[in-house]
Amino acid sequence: MNRPKIISISGIDGSGKTTQINYLKEYFDSLNLKSEILKVKYLPFHKMKNLSLTTDDLRMLMAKDFVDYYNKRIKELSDYDYLLCDRSKACLLAYGLSYGLKNPDNIWDLLKETQDPDLLFYFDIDPLLSIERISKNRTEFEEDETIENLKRTRMYYSRVFNDYDFNPVCIDASEQEEEITKKLVLSIKKLN
Repeated sequence: MNRPKIISISGIDGSGKTTQINYLKEYFDSLNLKSEILKVKYLPFHKMKNLSLTTDDLRMLMAKDFVDYYNKRIKELSDYDYLLCDRSKACLLAYGLSYGLKNPDNIWDLLKETQDPDLLFYFDIDPLLSIERISKNRTEFEEDETIENLKRTRMYYSRVFNDYDFNPVCIDASEQEEEITKKLVLSIKKLN
């Protein structure tokens, strides 16, 4: 039985994940390939702090939501050619550590219950540039979209990629959008 190829993009806020996912969707549509964008909508962490749960408990709930959503959607879309995931397991771990997650292995054990992507891209970008990009698209920042948080999260992505079973294709997200799209498409062509 065939299954869709799963492509995931990770990176800090403002790195261009959503923009590139949308470009890839247009690319697959132009080739008459069935593709769907998958994106879990999280309640912002700073708003969940008001709940009387630990950071680990909150992150476990987010991971459970991630696993349930992706497993359900992957099953529903089994006849598609490509599933484009805006965020990945690595995002949950990196952002979790950035916000004080104490036991990432517990989250990792849960995250193993969902299909690994066939291709994982990591969009690396200087947090100052990501803040600049965010400010072009919005007039207000989320409370957690600070330069300090983005720097810390970027650092934790490196740790996550070293400590867990990930093998991302690293992309310099400061490049022009068209150049990034070309690199993504080239990597995807190598999957086939």
